[in-house]
Amino acid sequence: KPIIQHERHEYAKTYFLAGKNAKMASAYAEARKYFRECINFLPTDCWESEYEFSQTTYSELAESEFINNNPKEGERIFNMIEKNVKDTLDLANVHHRKINIYTHENRFKDAICLGINSAGLLGVKLSQKPNRFYAILQILLLKHKYRNKPIEYFNNLPTLKEKRVILVENLLTDLLYPSYQIDINLYQIIIVVLFKLIIKHGNTGISPPIYNAYATILVGAFSRYRQGYDFGKLSLDLMKRTNDQNKSGLVYMQDGAFLTRWGERLIDAKRYLDQAIDLSIKMGDFATATSSIGFRFFFAYLVCQTLEELSEECEKDIKLQNQMNDITIIHGTMCGREFALRFMETEQDEHHYEANDEIFKESFADDIPPIKTFIHLARNTHNYLLGNLERALSHAEECDKIVRANFAAAIIQEHNFLYALSLLGITKNNQSDRRNIKSSKIKKLIKKHKQWADIAPQNYLHQYLLMCAEFARVRNENDDAKKLYPLAVSEAINNEFVRDSAIAKECAGEYFLSIGEIEQGREYIIDAYDTYTRWGAKLKAKQMTETYPAFLSEIGIDQKNKMSTLDLNSIIQASQSISMVLELPKLLDKLIRLVVESSGAQKAFLITFDNQIPKVSAHYDSSTDNILTTMSPLETHSMDLCIPIVNLVRRMKTDIILENASQNGDYTKDEYVMKAQPKSLLCSPILRQNNLQAILYIENNELTNAFKPEIIGLLKTLCSQAAISLENVHLYANLKKEIDFRKRSETKVKNILNQKTDFINHVGHDLRTPLTPIINLLPTLKKHVAKNKDASQALEIIIKNTDTLNNILKEMFMFLNLQSGFTVFDMKPEDIEKIISDVVAICSESAAEKKVKLINKIKGPIPKVNLDIMQIEDVLKRLITNGISFTNRGGSVAVSIKVNSDKIIVAIEDTGIGIAKNNLEKIFNEFYKTDYARHEHTSGLGLTICRKVINAHGGKIWAESEGDQKGTMIKFELPVVKIKE
Repeated sequence: KPIIQHERHEYAKTYFLAGKNAKMASAYAEARKYFRECINFLPTDCWESEYEFSQTTYSELAESEFINNNPKEGERIFNMIEKNVKDTLDLANVHHRKINIYTHENRFKDAICLGINSAGLLGVKLSQKPNRFYAILQILLLKHKYRNKPIEYFNNLPTLKEKRVILVENLLTDLLYPSYQIDINLYQIIIVVLFKLIIKHGNTGISPPIYNAYATILVGAFSRYRQGYDFGKLSLDLMKRTNDQNKSGLVYMQDGAFLTRWGERLIDAKRYLDQAIDLSIKMGDFATATSSIGFRFFFAYLVCQTLEELSEECEKDIKLQNQMNDITIIHGTMCGREFALRFMETEQDEHHYEANDEIFKESFADDIPPIKTFIHLARNTHNYLLGNLERALSHAEECDKIVRANFAAAIIQEHNFLYALSLLGITKNNQSDRRNIKSSKIKKLIKKHKQWADIAPQNYLHQYLLMCAEFARVRNENDDAKKLYPLAVSEAINNEFVRDSAIAKECAGEYFLSIGEIEQGREYIIDAYDTYTRWGAKLKAKQMTETYPAFLSEIGIDQKNKMSTLDLNSIIQASQSISMVLELPKLLDKLIRLVVESSGAQKAFLITFDNQIPKVSAHYDSSTDNILTTMSPLETHSMDLCIPIVNLVRRMKTDIILENASQNGDYTKDEYVMKAQPKSLLCSPILRQNNLQAILYIENNELTNAFKPEIIGLLKTLCSQAAISLENVHLYANLKKEIDFRKRSETKVKNILNQKTDFINHVGHDLRTPLTPIINLLPTLKKHVAKNKDASQALEIIIKNTDTLNNILKEMFMFLNLQSGFTVFDMKPEDIEKIISDVVAICSESAAEKKVKLINKIKGPIPKVNLDIMQIEDVLKRLITNGISFTNRGGSVAVSIKVNSDKIIVAIEDTGIGIAKNNLEKIFNEFYKTDYARHEHTSGLGLTICRKVINAHGGKIWAESEGDQKGTMIKFELPVVKIKE
């Protein structure tokens, strides 16, 4: 039966919907089949009669051909569509789809070329190769212009409806990921253009990813981490409000990959990326889906609790990447799986390691910096953990060359951490020729990490503390190292970073052993072994058993002495479960439960000490099957346990074991023993560096000799971990208090500084607005009152005071620009002698008026100095004018220069009123005035401005004076220009 036209249309729609559903279900071969069937039912004149439906269907088919690894056919169909579209907007829509396909195939240069050309057709011109200076300048100007705008300002912009602008925003947003991968300068320029389009035309459904992209600029270029996080929240809110799902996957990907970690935990960032993958596949945005998989894998690498979990994540991602025909990002995932599998083995095959280097040559040939960065990072980590520090540092240095390309990404922080540890490892072990590594590089890495730890302590504080501990060790600062290692361990445990807690414990153990504190070192080494084992790093655990056989055999690692009835894993799991708890009530509950489960005791007590007073902190009784955590005095429990045994253990710090307490031993006549008739009894001290921290008391009232050697061994292991955990609980509590106090203090100070800056800014603007027309009208007014003597004198006073006020305002704005970092310095090699001579000539008139000698003592030759001539002239004018102002008639002000090998020191010396020694540093503070200067109509910012300018030149400035009426000398130094030989 022939199919009539309206039936053909219905069949076409049915096949089209089937294709869309198959595509959403990741059944890409089926999707292609359905789209082909759909096209078979289109009429021959479909581009005339069903234009929009035809364009959409052919575009879907072209995408399906690409995804099913048939790029030539996909390209042919796209070319056919381009020939049939009616206008530039439709052509741009086709290009929008092609860009996503090119990006998915990692043809980033093709995507960028097509996107920029298409944007040009719509009136937006961009260079494919902008230089770095231009990119930096553009983002500086953008940030400066909108620095004071609150988040609500952007949220309340009008809604954009112009189709052309929306399409331009779509095209340029498509270019964010490819430009991020190969050209950070272009990435930044695209963001600037997109942000300006939003400000000019208003918000659309495409605005959320644009705000997120701008947030990456704030994070990556300006270290405005919290502001970037806030913009991320704005994007999510705006996306939900507009209910536009087209770019939802991209928004979640940007939030997870770049922003979330600055306000939440890394594990939360991974959840955002999970959502990004699901939403991107649902919307057919395969470029975002593949990039989200790459980022999700990296966060799994950071936060996985076990290597088996990481390996499973990698397998799942590799399967999905193969399904979507991803040929590049998959190399990073393969490297991560290889990393996990190597550590899960018990033998290290170096030949296998080198052979696998061949696997990743393709990814290096693709020249995708983020993938190359991760591969170097993974190998840096691998070699560091196994003690191959030379090789670890080699990969860290290679990584450091390209890590900037990972703009605002979490891999930057991870690289910084591993790079520092590799440098510190070589430094402390004095390996090969690198033992003389300068500490300046390590200091820079630690300084960076401090900034991140201050913003996101939940993710980076433990790493910063460990870096500081290792640095204190290499500098022999033992007091600091002893405090920092336990803090690093506690913070890593508290935030559930298993690998990092193992590294911190191992480093702490090595340190305490190196200074002769064997018992504490032993405890950390055992704990590190437990944690590596729980992580699943069998290779590392095996290496530790070979390095520390004397220590690790005590917990059953040596097979000859292994406990016969208890499985090693149960010991490790029990010990680890204690180590992960940092709140005292939870720790006590967990410890008592483990003791009861491990020993079969009917009664268990944990006695701790509060100012040397023994108190029962927790106890268990099988008759109620409850664990009570209290802090009741020991003497109140005389009918619950044998107190004399507890007191003896407290004094002797040794175990008491009774096989049949009610029948044998020294305590058969004890009142409690006679009443309760306990059979097996064990009382054991919990020691930390031979200091008694607690006492464990347990009873078994059913069996004699119930506490066998293997059970006692397990309990001793638990007690060892409990000792560390109890100390960690107290350290953590103290650290938390200190951090909370510092945060409150820092927040208070920041608020005060921000309020002060805002106040100055607003007052300055409010004063300048009416002042400007006054200044402009004064010359005219002066002409009109020239013949009136009284009016002229009054007007001169007005002019003088108006000039003073104007100068104060100029200083205030100059100070604010310097403080905010908005002042741009034009640094060039200049002749400082000529600059000083010119300034002296300018100031000589005011010196002559006051009868003060102004002397230029400079004698050449003076080497050139790299400086901003206008800024240094301003500094010199201020200092010389100050000297003249505070010098009496007949005095002098002299300018001289001293030349050292790498710097010059400029001195402005006067014979004036001098400065008290306790005020020499204060004079550079904001708004500070000495008693002599309080009558001067100045802002009190002059010397503050001088210090900021000199500091920006890499120099320093200071004052010298013997006291009142003994003159003052202001000196500043600047580095000289080094001449290349």
